[in-house]
Amino acid sequence: TDIACGWSSTYVLSAGVVYTMGFNGKGQLGNGLPEVVHSNVLTPLESLPPIVRLYAGETYCILKDKDGEYWGFGNNSSAQLLSTPTELTKSIFTPIKISCPALKTCEEFYTGGNHCIMRCSDQIFIVGCNHASQLGIPIRDCVYPPEQLPQEYSNVLRHPFTSRKKSARK
Repeated sequence: TDIACGWSSTYVLSAGVVYTMGFNGKGQLGNGLPEVVHSNVLTPLESLPPIVRLYAGETYCILKDKDGEYWGFGNNSSAQLLSTPTELTKSIFTPIKISCPALKTCEEFYTGGNHCIMRCSDQIFIVGCNHASQLGIPIRDCVYPPEQLPQEYSNVLRHPFTSRKKSARK
């Protein structure tokens, strides 16, 4: 079982099936409903292949299936779902397959509020909102298509990330 949390939404992965609950203002529940919904019931997403990983951003979610393909749904206003945001695709209400050549070699995906960093082979790619230079490049509203991170950052980020679990308790 894997759990990820977005802004007012929760995603649970169990036995290859993704369940969602919470707020659906930007389509982040992936249930196909284009209206604001609040749900306190874990609801399975239909019509997806078996999923092995999930990554939650603020109001979007990216899934990786057993064949290494990626799927996304929710807010796409800054291209964080790796597709060009248009009036019709600012919110994706049903999971769509993400087509991006860089993802073929993607080993890890890191999601932020409305941006992503991907570690793919020996390269680091960035995509999405960059209004505060959070992608390591000068301020720009939207980075799309994905761009390779500048070399000085790639050298630091190339190695597998590790995290330490710390407790505030003594």
